[in-house]
Amino acid sequence: MSSAELWWYFWIAAFLVSGASFAFIAVVVLFKGAEDLKEMLRLLNEERRRR
Repeated sequence: MSSAELWWYFWIAAFLVSGASFAFIAVVVLFKGAEDLKEMLRLLNEERRRR
């Protein structure tokens, strides 16, 4: 196995790990962020009704 092949496998593995990590973080932020956004909009709506 040549040095170029090893680098190619290294970069493929790095790409797959970074892609999977990004997808995982995006899903966590999506679900946590959706809860926070709903809460923020609910509070803003309540405050608007008080005025």
